[in-house]
Amino acid sequence: MSNLLQRKSEMGVSIAGSYWKILKFVERPNDLYMIFAIPRVGLHLSVHRGNRYNPSIHAHVKSTTLGIEEDIDIGAFSDLSLKQWIDEFSSIFKVQKLLDDERVIVLPTSFLTPYCLDFEEENRKSVINLENLLNGTFYLTHGRKIPLLQQYLRKTNIISNSDSLIAAGDSGQAYLTLGSKHVLTFECQSLLQKLNTCLGSTIADPLQRAFESVTQRCPNALREWWPSNFPDSIQNALNTAQFKIIDF
Repeated sequence: MSNLLQRKSEMGVSIAGSYWKILKFVERPNDLYMIFAIPRVGLHLSVHRGNRYNPSIHAHVKSTTLGIEEDIDIGAFSDLSLKQWIDEFSSIFKVQKLLDDERVIVLPTSFLTPYCLDFEEENRKSVINLENLLNGTFYLTHGRKIPLLQQYLRKTNIISNSDSLIAAGDSGQAYLTLGSKHVLTFECQSLLQKLNTCLGSTIADPLQRAFESVTQRCPNALREWWPSNFPDSIQNALNTAQFKIIDF
């Protein structure tokens, strides 16, 4: 197929010079493939628009090499289901005024882009840089002082005027600043539970069964998926990590 009719990209994790390619993506006019970059396996999750042979939208988890194929219930992505998902998730997120005296640890959202994520547009590659994360700067403060912290970070050009702050509190809540007077709040555990409820049986279960089949039929492939020096690279990065926590 002509490169003009498809777009390829990949996502991986980098640390201490070691790179683990996790996923490859292929987009075509009627198809979308998310391919797990496991050697010799070709395991992928794909969604296909209807054609003359199969007029409805369909999706599956598949590895031709290992004879794995399981359909995914695309009905879970119908307009009605999506509306139910939106209603479910909307109940988690709340907008409220800034916090009072709760202690929070704060991370600028800008940290997630130039420091943690490297975008190589020419190669269409997104890389999560764990080493930069381990050497980041966190701010420990009270909720009521978040506007002052945000003002300070902007004044010192650590963040831009459009950047927000992400904070986590003692209560288990997470916060995203909205302007200078409000925050979007949600509980991480509730969010994960909702994701599991909405996506667990639809996508996660077929993927789990597929990975179990890969483990049984081609056990060495999973070990070869990540670089042999990746565990040592993580350990070395942890040993030399110099992240900072600043009281504000």
